[in-house]
Amino acid sequence: MIMYGNGDTGTAESLEHTLYEPTKDLVPLAPINPSIIQPKRRDKLYIIGEILDIAKDGALKTQIMYRANLSFTQLNGYLKFVVGVHLLDKISVNNRDIYRINKKGLEFLERYREIQELLKTEDEKKDVRIRPPIY
Repeated sequence: MIMYGNGDTGTAESLEHTLYEPTKDLVPLAPINPSIIQPKRRDKLYIIGEILDIAKDGALKTQIMYRANLSFTQLNGYLKFVVGVHLLDKISVNNRDIYRINKKGLEFLERYREIQELLKTEDEKKDVRIRPPIY
């Protein structure tokens, strides 16, 4: 049993009927696409790819943190990993640590993008998405 705001009651079927059948007061609603409501979570490889992309020309830890939208704790874990597997180089300049992608990191990034392209469905290939610029 469903209670409407005006005090009337009804069943789930009558609610569905009200939502999807046009009346003079209501506009018909399309079914909700769950992917619009809940954005997909970024997986670890995606985040590593973002970090490597951000560090192409060299970047400070805080720049990577803000551009990749990571917490300080998350960023430290990722940086420890990517530096440990030699995808990024950590360079000290004027007592500041700069992270810069190296040859192995560029190879990883290139292969990761190839895999992303292979896994795209036909609908995704038609959907042109422009990534926002990184400042």
